[in-house]
Amino acid sequence: MLKRKVKNYILEAHAAARAAKAWLKTRSLADGDYTLPYRVYHSTLQPTLSITFRDEVDQFGEVEALRWSRDACGIAAAKSAITTLCRLSDPGFELPSISALARDQVAQKGYVEKIGWAHLALAKLARKYGLSAANYVNERPIALCDRLLAEEIPIVSVTLYFRGGIPVGKDADSNLRSKGGHLVVLRGFRWKSRHCVGFYVDDSQNTTLKEGEDSEEFVEIPAFEASYSGKVIYIRNP
Repeated sequence: MLKRKVKNYILEAHAAARAAKAWLKTRSLADGDYTLPYRVYHSTLQPTLSITFRDEVDQFGEVEALRWSRDACGIAAAKSAITTLCRLSDPGFELPSISALARDQVAQKGYVEKIGWAHLALAKLARKYGLSAANYVNERPIALCDRLLAEEIPIVSVTLYFRGGIPVGKDADSNLRSKGGHLVVLRGFRWKSRHCVGFYVDDSQNTTLKEGEDSEEFVEIPAFEASYSGKVIYIRNP
């Protein structure tokens, strides 16, 4: 118990230091939208919008393909980031399908039943393709902005569809949805009066975007903070 408390204290101190450094770098930032200077590839988990889902059904069976269309947000987010960055130098770069990647990560113990995708395993997946990657906890939104300015891709843990803090049932006294549990890609942020007021998001569970299309989804900071767990994976070109 003591070791865990010490570890948590150290992680929190490191996160606070990254936030302070980020604040110093952004305090003179002009108001406006700041997005990544390259197109972010959208990887969808929606079967009707995917270009590979039918092939996945043929290869792995409908049960497995449908399972990963629900549970592979970590794989889809990693696929989006890896494809985006690798195509900067190789426009023809392609990754295997969602189901194939998910099956491989499960075999390597990168997925924990009833918990989800191990962030360290997703970082290792990015490194496999020559990219740099690191995962953190307790990360402040200001630090996310700083990394986006450095042209890194953050994959953040949020509540599905940013419903954090909203009652699970119709009763206002019912349990509130907790933070985290779903992974999405950030592609930019909006800055106003020396503060981040929201993030541009690419979500693999978007119900309208087809594979490879551009996301314009914007989430204001109150909704983001109500759903964001503080866990992030940064992926960048080395």
